[in-house]
Amino acid sequence: MKILNLLLLLLFFLSVLLDSSVLAIDSDLSIFGKVRFESSAIDINEDSKFNPSNVFEADNLPSYTTAFIHLKKPVSDIGLLYISLKEISPKESNNQEAFVNEAYGSIQIDNLNIKIGKQRLLWGPGQFFNPSDVINREKDPSQFDRFNELEGNNMLDIAYIPNDIFSLENVFVFNKSNKYKDAAWVTKGQISIDDYDFYLFTRVKKDTSAKPGGGITWMPSFFPNILVYGEFLYLENEVVEIVSPDGNNGFEDNTRSINNKTNYLFGIKWQTTNQLSMSIEAYHNKQNFNEEEFSNYLNYLDSLSSNTALLSSAASKSSIFHNSQNYLAMQLSYAQIVKDINVSLVGIFNAQDQSSYLIPILNYLPTNAIELRTEARFAFGGKKSEFGNFIEKYRLKTGLTLFF
Repeated sequence: MKILNLLLLLLFFLSVLLDSSVLAIDSDLSIFGKVRFESSAIDINEDSKFNPSNVFEADNLPSYTTAFIHLKKPVSDIGLLYISLKEISPKESNNQEAFVNEAYGSIQIDNLNIKIGKQRLLWGPGQFFNPSDVINREKDPSQFDRFNELEGNNMLDIAYIPNDIFSLENVFVFNKSNKYKDAAWVTKGQISIDDYDFYLFTRVKKDTSAKPGGGITWMPSFFPNILVYGEFLYLENEVVEIVSPDGNNGFEDNTRSINNKTNYLFGIKWQTTNQLSMSIEAYHNKQNFNEEEFSNYLNYLDSLSSNTALLSSAASKSSIFHNSQNYLAMQLSYAQIVKDINVSLVGIFNAQDQSSYLIPILNYLPTNAIELRTEARFAFGGKKSEFGNFIEKYRLKTGLTLFF
């Protein structure tokens, strides 16, 4: 971390030097950012198999605060994102967290952009799911509006952009955890031709095989209101933890190997009018539970009813949107339904067990400096389904964002 801080300071001083009047470059400094305050009311699902014996509980009013500041100059910028949250957690634990999600600096030298620090990168066109994103912590589609709140990685990103047609990006991830076991190198090439954007990449990670993948976006000129896109990730020598059919050993020494398989996503966005828009995505992930594996997992949780410690550990593997290999996500949005008010409805459907998760959203923007946001979240499904066992029956959120 000390080395990272020194590199950030060095990058900052370089940006000041390159942005000085000595080099006849505009030295104006732009400072902008936002502060967000959010609180929720939650009804816990006491029958959830993901929350057996009510191991997890919610604070009466879970809270969430973020602060982001960005300093930008013509050839450089620095960003910092701070998070404080209080959310669902195991009983008798301290669920108040505060951490820095982003702290980075960047500099532009001719066609080369260099960015270093703790950061996230937008990778892939997917709105709800991103199978080709092998850099960031995987998106939780229920938090798709919170990309900036996902924790970043320590990265060095070097992008070469000679023109509007071609770009080449090299990303070095150097997280210190597990003796740099998570260190990785990703190379991505992108080409834009007429209505198409193509990108291909490969990730090389310590002690694992390379992961190739890519994606495409297409906005047909004969129908400019439509954007068609897709992503894929090739899997080889991947291992997934599963529960044995008899459930005797739980996840211990029970795995499924994945070879020559592909995770993929197909999506379409349709801007029907200046106000109405719609998005649909179909997602397939071979690394998630199949129908039989998910059923074995639920049966295993039932068998642990008298062992609170094992229950807590096993239930924690129920990460949402990882319990099915097939999902369908849709969003319908209407801007300015009345003055300064936008409304949206998001639906995420588990095609494996027919359960669903619905999120109606209302945004009020009286000025460019203020946003008020209210949303509700509802889980629907049977006792053997993913969303029927979701820890929350429903959640009502309200938040205030101030921009500067």
